[in-house]
Amino acid sequence: YKKIYQTSNQFNSMKKYVLTGGPCAGKTSVLLELKKRGYSIVSETARELIAKEQKNNGNNLPWINLKKFQETVAKKQLEKELKLDKTKEYFLDRGIADGIAYFKAEDLDPPESLIELAKKNRYDKIFLLSRLKLHKTDSERKETPNQAEKIHKSIKEVYSNLGYKVIEIPALNVRERVKLILDKIKNN
Repeated sequence: YKKIYQTSNQFNSMKKYVLTGGPCAGKTSVLLELKKRGYSIVSETARELIAKEQKNNGNNLPWINLKKFQETVAKKQLEKELKLDKTKEYFLDRGIADGIAYFKAEDLDPPESLIELAKKNRYDKIFLLSRLKLHKTDSERKETPNQAEKIHKSIKEVYSNLGYKVIEIPALNVRERVKLILDKIKNN
């Protein structure tokens, strides 16, 4: 990660807001609403990697090798973020620290390099979306409701431990959630 990280000395000058939460928190719906309103978004790297691996019959999947998978996600996430226009603000579907939370939710120690990367790569605000009542699985999201809840709690803990004030967004309809998020940004 160090080589990638060192390629930009202006990395933290843009505004980056992370939308996070356990599986089935409604992040994608909120991000799509923000995009519809003209905001720039960054899609979830983990889901993209899973879809690509499944399409190509690959084995870099979280249920096969979580460590390798999360290290790849972190690298690809960082590459995405380094390519962002430094003059804009972005809403990201998960941040680098989410990978740490997935390790901890499985009672595994995350790699030190991932922890260091999460400490250096800072975000402007972290919005933790409460999980929705309806839990759905699909080809990329296979967690049970209990696993999803454990991941959700782990995400909150990891971001808090990294010094962020985690802003919790309740399980409301999409427009109400977007309004809350935008109000929190405007009111700093």
